[in-house]
Amino acid sequence: MAAEPVVRTAVTDDWQVSILGPAGNPVGGGVIVPPRSVLTCAHVVTSAMGARLEDDPHATVTVTLSSGLNLTGSPGGGHRYTGGSHHEDVSVLTLHGDLGQAGGRFPTSHAHLSTGDYAAKRPMQVYGYPQGQPHGVWADCLMAGRGGPESALIQLNDAPDTGRRVARGYSGCGVRDAVTSRVAGLAVLRDKSPEAGVTWMIPLERLARDWPPLRAALAPRGLFHASAPLLLPGRPATGPAPRHTAASAW
Repeated sequence: MAAEPVVRTAVTDDWQVSILGPAGNPVGGGVIVPPRSVLTCAHVVTSAMGARLEDDPHATVTVTLSSGLNLTGSPGGGHRYTGGSHHEDVSVLTLHGDLGQAGGRFPTSHAHLSTGDYAAKRPMQVYGYPQGQPHGVWADCLMAGRGGPESALIQLNDAPDTGRRVARGYSGCGVRDAVTSRVAGLAVLRDKSPEAGVTWMIPLERLARDWPPLRAALAPRGLFHASAPLLLPGRPATGPAPRHTAASAW
């Protein structure tokens, strides 16, 4: 695959959102997929609601754009995957409200999305919302390679000699390629061992198999091939998926 051009972006990318919990503080983040969708983790939506989606299918959550504008997001539409593996921990929010109030700080194309270059040691960045940082802070990682159930996740190792590590509050946040500034996936869980320094990412390539709008956004740029096997929403690929026993979603 040919190298992708570098995208010039602001310090906080316009595709990034924070998702607020019942107390009004961020419980995680998400990635905008134009025109009005946000990709995030299902457990982030559950935390934001303070209840399970199954208990209140019409519930909404508050989504804060990079411009500071708060919008309402609804997790309906059958896009929530609740399998036993973390690669199915995904929810798609639909944004409601006047996007014109975002002051132009809202992506109108899919240029910020990519299937990524999953090369070892490739530098990656995640902008998340750990405790005490409601406006967010960057954490640096290095790509390690594929792993997890069905090799469906990407392992990220903490970058050495950096001040901030991925922690609770980074779930659902976009993992950005530090070279191209494009989003390659979503941060989904962290190894429970403090010494491990390992984060797991759901690659957009995997998410595109399950969600047609993302597949349609990536295919014209040659980033997703129609021949790739598709997974049905809410259904494991084959048989029971192994559970992560040494990692936890935040």
